Amino acid sequence: MKANAVLPLVLIGVAAASATVRVFVTSSDEPYGLDARSFSCYPTWPYPAGYDCDHFQVTNFPPVDYPSGSCGNGTRLVCPGACSEPFVGGYIWLQFQNEPLEAKINGLAIGIHECGTTTPATCVYPTYYFLNNTSSGGYKRWDGFATPPYFPEFHGNPWTGIAISAHGIVNKASDEWCNLYDGAMRTALLGAIICNAEGAGHPKDLSVNIENISYQSPPNPYVQGGYLSLFDRGDLNCDGTIDFGDINPFVLILTDPAAWQETYPDCPFLTGDINGDGAVDFADINPFVALLIGQ
Repeated sequence: MKANAVLPLVLIGVAAASATVRVFVTSSDEPYGLDARSFSCYPTWPYPAGYDCDHFQVTNFPPVDYPSGSCGNGTRLVCPGACSEPFVGGYIWLQFQNEPLEAKINGLAIGIHECGTTTPATCVYPTYYFLNNTSSGGYKRWDGFATPPYFPEFHGNPWTGIAISAHGIVNKASDEWCNLYDGAMRTALLGAIICNAEGAGHPKDLSVNIENISYQSPPNPYVQGGYLSLFDRGDLNCDGTIDFGDINPFVLILTDPAAWQETYPDCPFLTGDINGDGAVDFADINPFVALLIGQ
């Protein structure tokens, strides 16, 4: 095993390729993640109304070749985020690549760091999912119980999941875990991530790494991390500041969104969603003005 190794992307089914387990991040701008996105920032159990598979199902999984990204070119997330509809943030995924079926992960430690450092990022708020389904009382991915109301055990950075009596994560061909795992994609949804208030002020580049991994039996895989970049609402030219230089880009995104995206290809569209309602429209004008004058 080579912890924190960053390897070229290996597609499932390629002959003679090395076994790899990787984590990566998708943005809530994309059609991947929980069907009921307002539950994204809860651990799967104990959910306030009790664990319910209906709240934690995934219809759309990312493709097997979804990029891991690189430092400075990671998945683009908007901050500060929110844990309600529309969910602004992203999802953390684990993918088996060229692993034998039934390969089982008993332990997994994930850390989110400032790019190129070992410093844990304080500008993000992760939530990890640890139940797979409800049959026979539920198959837990990881041992332990989250403590309400804030569930600190499943919001850590770095965070560790251990499966001694629990199920861990198994490379299966079926999709039997409440649709949090896709047997065709060999991909498991691990949890969600948002940018908190400490992330505001300038774009940050972060890495998501598997810091440690424990297999039930060999072969131990290579592991590969992913990357993300954070951007502020209102920073319409994505230069790291919200100032008068954002006025013309704001007018452009309102009047010609395609031209804005072409002009600022590295900016997430929801940087223009100042009021956080999931749309970029005239309702964002007054909140944008308030940002400029510091209210």
